[in-house]
Amino acid sequence: MKYTYKSAFIAMCAILFLSVLTACGDANNSTNGLYVANNNIQAIEENDEGSGTVHQEVVPYIATEQAAESTEEIGAYDLEIEVEPPSSNYESTSEPEQTPESIPEPTTILEPTPTPPPTPEPTPSPTPTAEPIQTANTFIFPFQFSTVDLHGNYVTHESLGEKEAFFVYYWTTWCISCVQGMPDLARLAEEYAGRVGFISLLGDFGLARDTAIRITENSGVPFITVDATHGEFQLLMDMLDSGFVPTSVVIGRDGTAIGGQIVGSGVDRFQSAIENALEG
Repeated sequence: MKYTYKSAFIAMCAILFLSVLTACGDANNSTNGLYVANNNIQAIEENDEGSGTVHQEVVPYIATEQAAESTEEIGAYDLEIEVEPPSSNYESTSEPEQTPESIPEPTTILEPTPTPPPTPEPTPSPTPTAEPIQTANTFIFPFQFSTVDLHGNYVTHESLGEKEAFFVYYWTTWCISCVQGMPDLARLAEEYAGRVGFISLLGDFGLARDTAIRITENSGVPFITVDATHGEFQLLMDMLDSGFVPTSVVIGRDGTAIGGQIVGSGVDRFQSAIENALEG
């Protein structure tokens, strides 16, 4: 037989119950009941009706024999009591399961958005300059040369382009009249752009190059200035040899000076010589 702590407790309760029934049957005339607990010897008090004396008699309870008999009777039954599973109030020591609400959502790692490359700004197209009209009257500067200008740029006779006439100005940095005439030449060069080519020959190119650069920039001269002492300009210098500075000439198609030398400065004299060359 399988016994558990509950089966033992039930057996004890059955024994006590049978004992109480037996005691009650034997003590029908008694005014006091019999109390039994854990096989202890209880005191039985009897109250004699006549004497009014209470007799106290210590009586060993016969529950021992009766208990044995009850145990034999109970033993006739095969008591198999299974232990009940733990109640719902049983507290588990294991960690509580996470509910969907308590489960933290995975952190989303935001990848950096690649910055698009900057859109290159369109390069503005250069404003086309008005090219000179090529006619039968235009020609290339008749005196060929290849040298450098005041700023060290390589220039040739073709750098002047094809024009109807060319104005050549011979001067020096120490000549006050020469320097005073530079702004007038700058205005005429803009006025006759496309028809007349301008070039200046500097007599003291190797000695006062920086001074010449400052003078031409301050005057707004748009044409080139070269070294008058360069060997390729010997023939041209022979035409300009007047013994004075400044001296100018207007060169025609045949390479001759139209109207002769212009000694000194003066915008009117310069313009008159240019107009005569263009009309001829």
